[in-house]
Amino acid sequence: MRVLNIAVVLVLLGASCTVSLAYNANEHKSGKVGDSDTFSKAQAKYLSDIVSLKNNFSNDYFSSEQNVEDYCTSKSSGTSSSKASLGNGYSFYASQKISSGSTIDEQYVGIITPSKSKIQFGQFASPFSEAMACTDVVGTYSGMAQQGNNDVRAKQITYQSKLFGGSFKVGAQLPSNKVRVDGIYYNNGSNNVADIDFGFSATTDYTFKNFVLAPLKVQLGYEYLQLNEGRKNNILTNSISVVRNGVSSSVTARNQLRSVRSYGASISMGSNNSLHGLFTSFSYEIREFNYGNGILGDGSNDYYNLSHSLQSFEYALTYMVDNVLSMGTGYAHMNLNFKHGAKSNMCMRKVPVYFNIKPSENFKITGEACFDAGSDDALSDLASGAPVEDEFKITAQYVF
Repeated sequence: MRVLNIAVVLVLLGASCTVSLAYNANEHKSGKVGDSDTFSKAQAKYLSDIVSLKNNFSNDYFSSEQNVEDYCTSKSSGTSSSKASLGNGYSFYASQKISSGSTIDEQYVGIITPSKSKIQFGQFASPFSEAMACTDVVGTYSGMAQQGNNDVRAKQITYQSKLFGGSFKVGAQLPSNKVRVDGIYYNNGSNNVADIDFGFSATTDYTFKNFVLAPLKVQLGYEYLQLNEGRKNNILTNSISVVRNGVSSSVTARNQLRSVRSYGASISMGSNNSLHGLFTSFSYEIREFNYGNGILGDGSNDYYNLSHSLQSFEYALTYMVDNVLSMGTGYAHMNLNFKHGAKSNMCMRKVPVYFNIKPSENFKITGEACFDAGSDDALSDLASGAPVEDEFKITAQYVF
């Protein structure tokens, strides 16, 4: 199957216009390993100036299908993925090729026990971010208020099992350097990475199958990361203004980031995988960053106290008509509470809009937009996947 994608990205109130061309070549093979089918998937994409990252990880319990069709990273020049099921195990691989070289997005192996529990090892999205991802359904611009939206980490171990009509998952993070921790905005040039000593997480969910209109799913999550003190990626530097003897001067302050805690809850109603019907979801998250006492770089050895936390919520609403027309919208709200002597708050408010029309099996048109709803300019360019200005894009795809 060969797929031709033509994407047009327009930035409102600006003069820039980007045209992107994507060519996919997918091949599926099936065979037998013992009594189990095997399958694989290869994919190539060539895109430019794609503004944000689409997090398409499935939230369904024990779903082994990972939707990588639309998974691409900002300014990437290619992606590839493969997956295989082997007996009572499975594997998955996804990578991207960027201008500076190739990097691995996800790579893991898993074991499914006779009791249908699931053990997974490797590099993948953290359990906490998966539990909060139910609002990431409104096209490319959804998930902007999810603090762990991009937290794909190596050296993770997770265990998942059913529990009283729902499920639970526990995870352990082994020591790893330059690990993505979304929200570390004030480490100059850090790209939100840190060196982790260890970490653990726990999530649980329960589905009320006979709810009023549709099944109602509730998810809770917690995550703790202990950072490796003394490592370069965990030392945050900031330039601040200090007044001494009536004279104001700019000095460099250094702080040690020690740990990160995340709490969250999400609720969703309906099925996002169905061919017809309504799906709505809501998530709320808190991420706290714990610092040690900072020291000013002017030789005074005065302490410089720093703290910041993130609070966010997001709402999403989608509707699909017989796999021919789908549409959605939502609202993303994030507060950054930042304190270094004086306390300051910044806020992001975004409204995504999405529609997809599929008049035939071979052709579809997708339109997406992101509108600012009164964000503080200082935070707009820091939030994950959030464009600074209003913008929209239209994509047409034809399968030959």
